[in-house]
Amino acid sequence: MAMSQSKSNKQQETDGINLVQNILKSGTPNALLALAHVQGAMINSMAEYNLETSKFFQRRMLKDIELASKMAKCSTVTELQDATAEFYKSAFEDYSEEASTLANLYTGLTAKAISSVQNEAIEAGNVIN
Repeated sequence: MAMSQSKSNKQQETDGINLVQNILKSGTPNALLALAHVQGAMINSMAEYNLETSKFFQRRMLKDIELASKMAKCSTVTELQDATAEFYKSAFEDYSEEASTLANLYTGLTAKAISSVQNEAIEAGNVIN
């Protein structure tokens, strides 16, 4: 599934680039204004993506700290192994889930950016199919 998502994202990026080029080629006075609006939408998308990754790393760091606390309280090797195994199991699940979340977020943000470019192209008077 990751491969088809990658192709889809690559195609979306190519479509977006083509749309931006067509806006610039249109020669309309609003072309630069349209690109400024698109750039604003892209910056908002990057901020949303960065916020998600920051929240994820914050959650994981708290679990790292929690592991150190649990390890300090262990009185046997078995308890230590159990705490460590639980930590790594949780980490694997969290990272797997976050990879999926980020892939979905990226796809959605790319679609929003392309939609923004299309809308701006229409408003600039250059309808692109």
